[in-house]
Amino acid sequence: MYSIKYIPASTSNYRAGRSHKIDQIIIHFTATEAPAYNNGVYFSRPNGETSAHYFLDGSGTIIQSVQDKDIAWHAVQANYRSIGIEVVSSGRDFTEAEILELQWLVTWKMKEYGISKSGVLRHFDVTGKQCPRPYVDNAKWQKLKDRITTQIDTQSKLIIYSYWRGHNQQWAFVKDKNGKTVIVNRKSGKAIDVANGDYTPGQQLIAYEQNDGANQDFTVKDVTPQEAVGLKISPVQADKLALAVSGASYKAGTPVILWDYKAGSAEQLFMPVIAVKVSGVTYYTLFSCGALKAGLPLCLDEAS
Repeated sequence: MYSIKYIPASTSNYRAGRSHKIDQIIIHFTATEAPAYNNGVYFSRPNGETSAHYFLDGSGTIIQSVQDKDIAWHAVQANYRSIGIEVVSSGRDFTEAEILELQWLVTWKMKEYGISKSGVLRHFDVTGKQCPRPYVDNAKWQKLKDRITTQIDTQSKLIIYSYWRGHNQQWAFVKDKNGKTVIVNRKSGKAIDVANGDYTPGQQLIAYEQNDGANQDFTVKDVTPQEAVGLKISPVQADKLALAVSGASYKAGTPVILWDYKAGSAEQLFMPVIAVKVSGVTYYTLFSCGALKAGLPLCLDEAS
């Protein structure tokens, strides 16, 4: 769902290399509302021997300042074994967009380095500093920690479901770090994926962790034949196929599959209807054109 932009910290602000296994992730707040990018620029200059590995602000682009293999100076005695993540906040609670980014980054690093939930800490837990200030309260921290350490189910099937105020139904067309167009679920952070890279007609689509656009690169084209108007959504690797409602059935729970594209076929044309703009990114719910006859708009949803 998110891209990583690397703005190298000044070599005076961190120590190259590390000998200890990474087994902790430490959460901070920036104590300012300056964007993550500005923080990255600031730490690219000599600033008094402080740093962190990552900065995030809910914008969709996470700034990496120090590589994981190097030691950032962010939590005194824990520096040698930890990754430091700074969330933009002047003291307010983290925004929903920030929490989603934080969950994505934390669970990724937990998986990458085999870090347990007990290894995800506040700066406060290490040094007693009031950081991150909004989550020094133990109850609030526990609630946040439970959320950001929850691994996301990566094999959810995509189905048709009656629209329910955007519940699990808000999708964003976004460019990943490789410039590929991926379709991401705002709540889970997972992208629409062609399972196992199988591009044969009838293949059921799943929601899967973003994987550098692998099997997740789609084209989204306006289609305006005489019979219908909507969006054709096709995998780049097989542009003669398109997302389709299996069996042209619009009952709740109907799978979404890949199928040979046929111009004007209602079960293959989708349209973004309800858009919600958050932190500069527009999220869409995809409605099936063919569902209109039933009186209820139906849309892509994740099986629960």
